Amino acid sequence: MEQAARDDDCNKLFITTPQTKERMLKVISSDVYKLQRTGISGDLLDEYITDLMVGFADRLFNMPLDMFIEHRLYHNQPELRPSQFISLYTVQRRALKTLNDPEAKKLTPRHIYNATLSMDAGYAIFMDQLYGGRSNYSVTYRPSRHYSLGKKLVESWSEALENFQPGDEYELVDQVASELKVQGWYDWKKDVELPPEELLI
Repeated sequence: MEQAARDDDCNKLFITTPQTKERMLKVISSDVYKLQRTGISGDLLDEYITDLMVGFADRLFNMPLDMFIEHRLYHNQPELRPSQFISLYTVQRRALKTLNDPEAKKLTPRHIYNATLSMDAGYAIFMDQLYGGRSNYSVTYRPSRHYSLGKKLVESWSEALENFQPGDEYELVDQVASELKVQGWYDWKKDVELPPEELLI
């Protein structure tokens, strides 16, 4: 996908900067203050918040792209379906730990926590659709408010899939970010091909 976008001169690099970090911190500042009141402070708190930011940014970028990749894999490489099923099952089990862990809810800033669970719900719905209803991963999320937003994320992916062109995956990342209200938490940089003399050997 990346090479196809590069061939069409529309590849972009997903980046975070001090400015995106500042915008993110502004949204979660009240939760950071609550963490300070529990006794977490100094370098330990800074490291924890940085890890949360990096982890969330990684999840935000990869979740929409992973749906395209898993869909292609399922339909183009049927011989790999058993391995793919086990892999996606592992992903789902890992996501459920976040949903069922009260400590994670307590220690994670609310905006990050809610956005993450909405993406997890969306991915569970996607997996159920991928396997034609032979799995029921999304049932766990149905009672939560994250289910309806997760469903919207999958609908956006389905629309993008219909007339997919190279680079559309990055537009979908923006759509997901908009639904989750985290648009300013990352930035894009145009992927410029370096001349041969500047390439590292």
